[in-house]
Amino acid sequence: MNDNYQAFYWSKLDNVAKLYSLVSSTKATNVFRISVKMTEPIQADYLSEAVVGALLEMPSFSVRLRMGIFWYYFDMNIQKPRVRKEFTYPCSKMTKYTNNGYLFNVTYYENMMHLEVFHALADGAGALQFLQVLLYQYLKRVYPNSVNQHLQLMSDQQSQRAMDEDSFLKVVSDRDGKVIPTTSKAYKILGIKKRPQELKVIHGMMPAKQIVKLSKQYGVSMSCFLSSLLIYSIYMENEKFTKNKRPITVTIPFDLRARFESNTVRNFFSNVTVSVNVLEEMSFEDVLKQVSIQLIEGQDQQVVTHKIKDNVSAQENLAIRFAPLFIKNTVMRQIYLKADQGVTTTLSNLGRIVFLDEISQYVDQVRVMLPVTPHQRIRCGVCSFKETLVVSFTSSLEETDIQRFFFRFLKDQKVGITISCNEEINNEILF
Repeated sequence: MNDNYQAFYWSKLDNVAKLYSLVSSTKATNVFRISVKMTEPIQADYLSEAVVGALLEMPSFSVRLRMGIFWYYFDMNIQKPRVRKEFTYPCSKMTKYTNNGYLFNVTYYENMMHLEVFHALADGAGALQFLQVLLYQYLKRVYPNSVNQHLQLMSDQQSQRAMDEDSFLKVVSDRDGKVIPTTSKAYKILGIKKRPQELKVIHGMMPAKQIVKLSKQYGVSMSCFLSSLLIYSIYMENEKFTKNKRPITVTIPFDLRARFESNTVRNFFSNVTVSVNVLEEMSFEDVLKQVSIQLIEGQDQQVVTHKIKDNVSAQENLAIRFAPLFIKNTVMRQIYLKADQGVTTTLSNLGRIVFLDEISQYVDQVRVMLPVTPHQRIRCGVCSFKETLVVSFTSSLEETDIQRFFFRFLKDQKVGITISCNEEINNEILF
Protein backbone atom coordinates (compact mmCIF):
# COMPACT_ATOMS: atom_id res chain seq x y z
CA MET A 1 0.00 0.00 0.00
CA ASN A 2 3.02 2.35 0.06
CA ASP A 3 2.34 3.67 -3.47
CA ASN A 4 -1.21 4.62 -2.51
CA TYR A 5 0.00 6.17 0.71
CA GLN A 6 2.50 8.43 -1.06
CA ALA A 7 0.15 9.34 -3.94
CA PHE A 8 -2.78 10.45 -1.82
CA TYR A 9 -2.28 14.14 -1.09
CA TRP A 10 -5.73 15.62 -0.79
CA SER A 11 -9.40 14.79 -1.15
CA LYS A 12 -12.77 16.47 -1.14
CA LEU A 13 -15.11 15.80 1.78
CA ASP A 14 -18.21 13.72 1.16
CA ASN A 15 -21.66 15.25 1.45
CA VAL A 16 -22.17 14.43 5.13
CA ALA A 17 -18.58 15.24 6.09
CA LYS A 18 -19.01 18.81 4.83
CA LEU A 19 -21.82 19.32 7.33
CA TYR A 20 -19.95 17.77 10.27
CA SER A 21 -16.84 19.82 9.58
CA LEU A 22 -18.89 23.03 9.64
CA VAL A 23 -21.05 22.50 12.70
CA SER A 24 -19.00 20.53 15.25
CA SER A 25 -18.31 22.09 18.65
CA THR A 26 -17.61 21.11 22.25
CA LYS A 27 -21.39 20.73 22.75
CA ALA A 28 -21.90 18.68 19.58
CA THR A 29 -18.59 16.95 18.91
CA ASN A 30 -19.79 14.46 16.28
CA VAL A 31 -17.14 12.05 17.57
CA PHE A 32 -18.28 8.46 18.10
CA ARG A 33 -16.43 5.65 19.87
CA ILE A 34 -16.14 1.93 19.16
CA SER A 35 -14.59 0.02 22.06
CA VAL A 36 -13.17 -3.49 21.91
CA LYS A 37 -12.71 -5.63 24.99
CA MET A 38 -9.72 -7.89 24.40
CA THR A 39 -8.99 -11.19 26.11
CA GLU A 40 -5.73 -9.81 27.57
CA PRO A 41 -4.44 -6.37 28.68
CA ILE A 42 -3.40 -3.98 25.92
CA GLN A 43 0.33 -3.66 25.18
CA ALA A 44 0.80 0.02 24.37
CA ASP A 45 4.01 -0.25 22.32
CA TYR A 46 2.51 -2.81 19.97
CA LEU A 47 -0.68 -0.77 19.69
CA SER A 48 1.34 2.29 18.62
CA GLU A 49 3.06 0.24 15.93
CA ALA A 50 -0.30 -1.19 14.85
CA VAL A 51 -1.79 2.27 14.23
CA VAL A 52 1.07 3.13 11.88
CA GLY A 53 0.62 -0.21 10.10
CA ALA A 54 -3.14 0.33 9.78
CA LEU A 55 -2.61 3.75 8.20
CA LEU A 56 -0.31 2.22 5.58
CA GLU A 57 -3.03 -0.30 4.80
CA MET A 58 -5.85 2.31 4.77
CA PRO A 59 -4.45 5.69 3.69
CA SER A 60 -7.92 7.23 3.65
CA PHE A 61 -7.56 7.57 7.45
CA SER A 62 -4.12 9.20 7.18
CA VAL A 63 -5.51 12.69 6.64
CA ARG A 64 -6.05 15.97 8.43
CA LEU A 65 -8.83 18.53 7.99
CA ARG A 66 -7.80 21.73 6.22
CA MET A 67 -9.62 25.00 5.65
CA GLY A 68 -10.11 26.19 2.08
CA ILE A 69 -11.76 29.33 0.74
CA PHE A 70 -15.15 27.71 0.17
CA TRP A 71 -15.02 24.28 1.85
CA TYR A 72 -12.90 22.20 4.18
CA TYR A 73 -10.83 19.46 2.55
CA PHE A 74 -8.54 16.56 3.49
CA ASP A 75 -4.83 16.41 2.85
CA MET A 76 -2.09 13.99 3.84
CA ASN A 77 -1.04 13.92 7.48
CA ILE A 78 2.59 12.79 7.82
CA GLN A 79 2.78 13.28 11.59
CA LYS A 80 3.24 10.28 13.87
CA PRO A 81 -0.12 9.23 15.39
CA ARG A 82 -0.36 9.19 19.17
CA VAL A 83 -1.63 6.31 21.30
CA ARG A 84 -2.37 7.07 24.93
CA LYS A 85 -3.94 5.57 27.99
CA GLU A 86 -7.55 6.74 28.24
CA PHE A 87 -7.46 10.24 29.66
CA THR A 88 -10.84 11.89 29.15
CA TYR A 89 -14.57 11.24 28.71
CA PRO A 90 -15.73 9.32 25.64
CA CYS A 91 -16.68 11.22 22.48
CA SER A 92 -14.89 14.43 23.49
CA LYS A 93 -14.24 17.10 20.87
CA MET A 94 -11.32 16.26 18.62
CA THR A 95 -8.83 19.06 17.98
CA LYS A 96 -5.58 19.19 16.02
CA TYR A 97 -3.80 18.52 19.31
CA THR A 98 -5.73 15.35 20.20
CA ASN A 99 -3.81 13.08 17.85
CA ASN A 100 -1.41 15.31 15.90
CA GLY A 101 -4.13 16.44 13.51
CA TYR A 102 -5.60 13.01 12.73
CA LEU A 103 -9.38 12.72 12.72
CA PHE A 104 -9.38 9.57 14.80
CA ASN A 105 -7.96 8.76 18.20
CA VAL A 106 -6.82 5.44 19.70
CA THR A 107 -6.67 5.03 23.48
CA TYR A 108 -6.63 2.06 25.84
CA TYR A 109 -7.29 1.07 29.43
CA GLU A 110 -6.45 -2.35 30.84
CA ASN A 111 -7.93 -4.77 28.24
CA MET A 112 -10.10 -2.15 26.48
CA MET A 113 -9.08 -0.61 23.15
CA HIS A 114 -10.98 2.51 22.08
CA LEU A 115 -11.24 3.90 18.55
CA GLU A 116 -12.83 7.35 18.36
CA VAL A 117 -13.63 8.81 14.95
CA PHE A 118 -14.72 12.29 13.90
CA HIS A 119 -17.78 11.74 11.73
CA ALA A 120 -16.35 13.88 8.92
CA LEU A 121 -13.81 11.10 8.34
CA ALA A 122 -16.07 8.04 8.29
CA ASP A 123 -19.32 6.54 9.53
CA GLY A 124 -19.67 3.47 11.73
CA ALA A 125 -19.25 0.98 8.89
CA GLY A 126 -16.12 2.72 7.62
CA ALA A 127 -14.70 2.91 11.14
CA LEU A 128 -15.28 -0.83 11.59
CA GLN A 129 -13.19 -1.55 8.49
CA PHE A 130 -10.34 0.49 9.92
CA LEU A 131 -10.81 -1.14 13.33
CA GLN A 132 -10.45 -4.62 11.85
CA VAL A 133 -7.21 -3.62 10.12
CA LEU A 134 -5.98 -2.03 13.37
CA LEU A 135 -6.81 -5.15 15.39
CA TYR A 136 -5.02 -7.37 12.89
CA GLN A 137 -1.93 -5.16 12.88
CA TYR A 138 -1.94 -5.26 16.70
CA LEU A 139 -2.54 -8.98 17.11
CA LYS A 140 0.07 -10.08 14.60
CA ARG A 141 2.63 -8.18 16.67
CA VAL A 142 1.44 -9.51 20.02
CA TYR A 143 0.99 -13.11 18.83
CA PRO A 144 3.54 -13.56 15.99
CA ASN A 145 3.54 -17.35 16.30
CA SER A 146 -0.23 -17.88 16.19
CA VAL A 147 -1.55 -15.08 13.93
CA ASN A 148 -1.00 -15.26 10.16
CA GLN A 149 1.55 -12.55 9.35
CA HIS A 150 0.60 -12.10 5.70
CA LEU A 151 -3.15 -11.41 5.60
CA GLN A 152 -4.14 -8.45 3.41
CA LEU A 153 -7.50 -7.13 4.56
CA MET A 154 -7.80 -4.31 2.02
CA SER A 155 -6.94 -4.61 -1.68
CA ASP A 156 -5.01 -1.80 -3.36
CA GLN A 157 -7.92 -0.96 -5.63
CA GLN A 158 -10.56 -0.99 -2.92
CA SER A 159 -8.67 1.26 -0.53
CA GLN A 160 -7.72 3.86 -3.14
CA ARG A 161 -11.21 3.90 -4.64
CA ALA A 162 -12.79 4.19 -1.23
CA MET A 163 -10.64 7.19 -0.41
CA ASP A 164 -11.92 9.21 -3.33
CA GLU A 165 -15.54 8.15 -3.58
CA ASP A 166 -18.46 10.23 -2.39
CA SER A 167 -21.14 7.57 -2.83
CA PHE A 168 -23.95 10.05 -2.17
CA LEU A 169 -23.31 11.59 -5.57
CA LYS A 170 -24.04 8.27 -7.32
CA VAL A 171 -27.63 8.17 -6.04
CA VAL A 172 -30.15 9.30 -8.65
CA SER A 173 -33.46 10.91 -7.69
CA ASP A 174 -36.40 11.85 -9.89
CA ARG A 175 -37.07 15.17 -8.18
CA ASP A 176 -35.33 18.41 -7.22
CA GLY A 177 -33.95 18.52 -3.68
CA LYS A 178 -34.77 20.98 -0.93
CA VAL A 179 -31.78 23.06 0.09
CA ILE A 180 -33.12 23.40 3.66
CA PRO A 181 -35.61 20.62 4.53
CA THR A 182 -38.34 21.69 6.94
CA THR A 183 -38.35 20.43 10.53
CA SER A 184 -40.63 20.83 13.55
CA LYS A 185 -39.61 20.86 17.20
CA ALA A 186 -39.49 17.54 19.05
CA TYR A 187 -39.67 16.77 22.75
CA LYS A 188 -36.50 17.57 24.70
CA ILE A 189 -35.56 15.26 27.56
CA LEU A 190 -35.50 17.17 30.84
CA GLY A 191 -33.10 16.76 33.74
CA ILE A 192 -30.12 18.09 35.67
CA LYS A 193 -27.21 18.71 33.32
CA LYS A 194 -23.76 17.37 34.09
CA ARG A 195 -20.73 19.62 33.86
CA PRO A 196 -19.67 20.59 30.32
CA GLN A 197 -18.11 17.70 28.35
CA GLU A 198 -18.85 15.16 31.12
CA LEU A 199 -20.66 12.10 29.87
CA LYS A 200 -22.45 9.38 31.79
CA VAL A 201 -22.09 6.03 30.01
CA ILE A 202 -24.19 2.97 30.86
CA HIS A 203 -23.72 -0.35 29.02
CA GLY A 204 -26.24 -3.16 29.16
CA MET A 205 -24.83 -6.53 28.06
CA MET A 206 -27.33 -9.27 27.18
CA PRO A 207 -27.65 -12.43 25.05
CA ALA A 208 -28.33 -11.37 21.46
CA LYS A 209 -30.55 -14.40 20.87
CA GLN A 210 -32.93 -13.31 23.62
CA ILE A 211 -33.47 -9.91 22.01
CA VAL A 212 -33.90 -11.47 18.57
CA LYS A 213 -36.49 -13.86 20.01
CA LEU A 214 -38.29 -11.04 21.82
CA SER A 215 -38.39 -8.92 18.66
CA LYS A 216 -39.84 -11.82 16.69
CA GLN A 217 -42.54 -12.30 19.33
CA TYR A 218 -43.64 -8.72 18.65
CA GLY A 219 -43.31 -9.29 14.89
CA VAL A 220 -40.72 -6.55 14.29
CA SER A 221 -36.99 -6.12 13.64
CA MET A 222 -34.54 -5.65 16.48
CA SER A 223 -33.99 -1.99 15.61
CA CYS A 224 -37.74 -1.42 15.61
CA PHE A 225 -38.14 -3.15 18.97
CA LEU A 226 -35.28 -1.29 20.66
CA SER A 227 -36.18 2.14 19.26
CA SER A 228 -39.81 1.61 20.33
CA LEU A 229 -38.65 0.69 23.81
CA LEU A 230 -36.47 3.80 23.92
CA ILE A 231 -39.42 6.01 22.99
CA TYR A 232 -41.64 4.25 25.51
CA SER A 233 -39.00 4.71 28.22
CA ILE A 234 -38.80 8.45 27.51
CA TYR A 235 -42.58 8.66 27.63
CA MET A 236 -42.95 6.73 30.88
CA GLU A 237 -40.10 8.35 32.80
CA ASN A 238 -39.95 11.89 31.44
CA GLU A 239 -42.54 13.29 29.09
CA LYS A 240 -45.55 11.79 30.86
CA PHE A 241 -44.93 14.16 33.76
CA THR A 242 -44.61 17.36 31.74
CA LYS A 243 -47.04 19.67 29.99
CA ASN A 244 -44.86 19.74 26.90
CA LYS A 245 -46.55 17.24 24.60
CA ARG A 246 -44.35 17.60 21.57
CA PRO A 247 -43.74 14.35 19.66
CA ILE A 248 -40.92 12.05 20.76
CA THR A 249 -38.71 11.79 17.69
CA VAL A 250 -35.91 9.26 17.23
CA THR A 251 -33.39 9.20 14.41
CA ILE A 252 -32.31 5.71 13.30
CA PRO A 253 -29.33 5.63 10.90
CA PHE A 254 -28.87 2.75 8.46
CA ASP A 255 -26.07 1.77 6.08
CA LEU A 256 -26.50 2.31 2.33
CA ARG A 257 -23.53 0.34 0.97
CA ALA A 258 -25.34 -2.88 0.15
CA ARG A 259 -28.31 -1.03 -1.31
CA PHE A 260 -26.22 1.04 -3.73
CA GLU A 261 -23.26 -1.36 -4.20
CA SER A 262 -20.68 0.89 -2.60
CA ASN A 263 -17.34 -0.05 -1.00
CA THR A 264 -16.53 3.39 0.40
CA VAL A 265 -14.96 3.66 3.84
CA ARG A 266 -16.28 7.19 4.17
CA ASN A 267 -19.79 8.28 5.11
CA PHE A 268 -22.60 6.56 3.28
CA PHE A 269 -25.76 6.22 5.34
CA SER A 270 -29.25 7.63 5.65
CA ASN A 271 -31.62 8.18 8.56
CA VAL A 272 -35.18 7.20 9.30
CA THR A 273 -36.82 9.74 11.57
CA VAL A 274 -39.57 8.15 13.64
CA SER A 275 -41.96 10.47 15.43
CA VAL A 276 -44.57 9.34 17.98
CA ASN A 277 -47.34 11.70 19.06
CA VAL A 278 -47.91 11.23 22.76
CA LEU A 279 -51.29 10.32 24.20
CA GLU A 280 -52.44 10.67 27.82
CA GLU A 281 -52.22 6.90 28.21
CA MET A 282 -50.11 4.89 25.84
CA SER A 283 -48.92 1.27 25.90
CA PHE A 284 -45.70 -0.15 24.52
CA GLU A 285 -47.73 -1.86 21.80
CA ASP A 286 -49.15 1.53 20.76
CA VAL A 287 -45.65 2.89 20.31
CA LEU A 288 -44.45 -0.23 18.53
CA LYS A 289 -47.23 -0.02 15.97
CA GLN A 290 -46.40 3.59 15.05
CA VAL A 291 -42.65 2.96 14.88
CA SER A 292 -43.00 -0.19 12.77
CA ILE A 293 -45.05 1.60 10.10
CA GLN A 294 -42.71 4.59 9.94
CA LEU A 295 -39.57 2.45 9.78
CA ILE A 296 -40.88 0.53 6.80
CA GLU A 297 -41.95 3.72 5.02
CA GLY A 298 -38.69 5.51 5.84
CA GLN A 299 -36.53 2.79 4.27
CA ASP A 300 -38.49 2.77 1.01
CA GLN A 301 -36.13 3.22 -1.93
CA GLN A 302 -37.84 6.34 -3.27
CA VAL A 303 -37.94 7.99 0.16
CA VAL A 304 -34.24 7.28 0.65
CA THR A 305 -33.19 8.68 -2.73
CA HIS A 306 -35.30 11.81 -2.19
CA LYS A 307 -33.71 12.39 1.21
CA ILE A 308 -30.21 12.00 -0.23
CA LYS A 309 -31.11 14.44 -2.99
CA ASP A 310 -32.21 16.95 -0.35
CA ASN A 311 -28.85 16.60 1.40
CA VAL A 312 -26.79 16.82 -1.79
CA SER A 313 -28.71 19.82 -3.14
CA ALA A 314 -26.88 22.15 -0.74
CA GLN A 315 -23.61 21.31 -2.53
CA GLU A 316 -25.18 22.07 -5.90
CA ASN A 317 -26.79 25.35 -4.82
CA LEU A 318 -24.59 28.11 -6.25
CA ALA A 319 -25.30 30.58 -3.43
CA ILE A 320 -24.09 28.08 -0.84
CA ARG A 321 -21.36 26.54 -2.97
CA PHE A 322 -19.50 29.80 -3.55
CA ALA A 323 -20.17 31.45 -0.21
CA PRO A 324 -16.92 31.99 1.76
CA LEU A 325 -16.25 29.38 4.41
CA PHE A 326 -16.70 31.75 7.36
CA ILE A 327 -20.23 32.50 6.16
CA LYS A 328 -20.97 28.80 5.68
CA ASN A 329 -19.79 28.14 9.23
CA THR A 330 -22.24 30.66 10.67
CA VAL A 331 -25.23 29.78 8.51
CA MET A 332 -24.85 26.00 8.63
CA ARG A 333 -24.39 26.02 12.41
CA GLN A 334 -27.74 27.76 12.80
CA ILE A 335 -29.42 25.33 10.40
CA TYR A 336 -27.90 22.39 12.28
CA LEU A 337 -29.06 23.69 15.68
CA LYS A 338 -32.57 24.12 14.32
CA ALA A 339 -32.53 20.61 12.83
CA ASP A 340 -31.24 19.22 16.13
CA GLN A 341 -34.32 20.63 17.87
CA GLY A 342 -36.41 18.37 15.65
CA VAL A 343 -34.96 15.20 17.21
CA THR A 344 -35.34 13.88 20.76
CA THR A 345 -32.65 11.21 20.54
CA THR A 346 -30.79 8.84 18.22
CA LEU A 347 -30.53 5.06 18.26
CA SER A 348 -27.72 3.72 16.07
CA ASN A 349 -27.52 -0.05 15.56
CA LEU A 350 -24.28 -1.22 13.93
CA GLY A 351 -25.76 -4.70 13.78
CA ARG A 352 -23.82 -7.94 14.13
CA ILE A 353 -20.09 -7.26 13.98
CA VAL A 354 -17.98 -10.01 12.43
CA PHE A 355 -14.18 -10.05 12.40
CA LEU A 356 -11.91 -12.59 10.75
CA ASP A 357 -11.33 -15.72 12.84
CA GLU A 358 -7.70 -14.65 13.26
CA ILE A 359 -9.03 -11.62 15.15
CA SER A 360 -12.25 -12.83 16.81
CA GLN A 361 -10.56 -15.37 19.05
CA TYR A 362 -8.80 -12.53 20.90
CA VAL A 363 -11.88 -10.28 21.25
CA ASP A 364 -14.51 -10.66 23.98
CA GLN A 365 -16.87 -7.77 23.33
CA VAL A 366 -17.55 -4.70 21.18
CA ARG A 367 -19.39 -1.51 22.23
CA VAL A 368 -20.41 1.65 20.38
CA MET A 369 -20.98 5.05 21.98
CA LEU A 370 -22.56 8.16 20.44
CA PRO A 371 -21.92 11.82 21.30
CA VAL A 372 -24.75 13.90 22.73
CA THR A 373 -25.94 17.25 21.34
CA PRO A 374 -27.57 20.31 22.96
CA HIS A 375 -31.06 18.92 22.22
CA GLN A 376 -30.31 15.18 22.24
CA ARG A 377 -29.16 14.79 25.83
CA ILE A 378 -29.37 11.00 25.78
CA ARG A 379 -28.31 8.81 22.86
CA CYS A 380 -28.11 5.07 22.35
CA GLY A 381 -25.61 2.90 20.48
CA VAL A 382 -26.24 -0.81 19.80
CA CYS A 383 -24.09 -3.60 18.42
CA SER A 384 -23.59 -7.32 18.86
CA PHE A 385 -20.50 -9.47 18.73
CA LYS A 386 -20.50 -13.26 18.98
CA GLU A 387 -23.35 -14.07 21.40
CA THR A 388 -23.54 -10.72 23.21
CA LEU A 389 -25.62 -7.65 22.40
CA VAL A 390 -24.53 -4.39 24.03
CA VAL A 391 -26.85 -1.40 24.42
CA SER A 392 -24.83 1.69 25.37
CA PHE A 393 -26.43 4.90 26.64
CA THR A 394 -24.46 8.15 26.65
CA SER A 395 -26.00 11.04 28.57
CA SER A 396 -25.22 14.60 29.62
CA LEU A 397 -27.80 14.36 32.43
CA GLU A 398 -27.40 13.22 36.03
CA GLU A 399 -30.65 11.24 36.06
CA THR A 400 -30.80 7.61 34.93
CA ASP A 401 -34.58 7.10 35.02
CA ILE A 402 -34.91 6.47 31.28
CA GLN A 403 -32.04 4.01 31.15
CA ARG A 404 -33.34 2.24 34.26
CA PHE A 405 -36.83 1.82 32.77
CA PHE A 406 -35.33 0.56 29.50
CA PHE A 407 -33.26 -2.19 31.14
CA ARG A 408 -35.91 -3.13 33.71
CA PHE A 409 -38.43 -3.60 30.92
CA LEU A 410 -36.08 -6.11 29.30
CA LYS A 411 -35.36 -7.75 32.65
CA ASP A 412 -39.12 -8.18 33.21
CA GLN A 413 -39.22 -9.92 29.82
CA LYS A 414 -36.74 -12.50 31.22
CA VAL A 415 -33.70 -11.05 29.41
CA GLY A 416 -30.48 -11.64 31.34
CA ILE A 417 -28.67 -8.30 31.64
CA THR A 418 -25.34 -7.24 33.09
CA ILE A 419 -24.79 -3.52 33.70
CA SER A 420 -21.54 -1.57 33.41
CA CYS A 421 -21.16 2.15 34.00
CA ASN A 422 -18.43 4.77 34.23
CA GLU A 423 -19.97 5.88 37.54
CA GLU A 424 -20.85 3.95 40.70
CA ILE A 425 -24.52 3.32 39.94
CA ASN A 426 -24.53 -0.24 38.59
CA ASN A 427 -26.87 -1.74 41.17
CA GLU A 428 -29.35 1.14 40.89
CA ILE A 429 -30.16 0.44 37.25
CA LEU A 430 -31.89 -2.92 37.59
CA PHE A 431 -32.80 -3.20 41.27
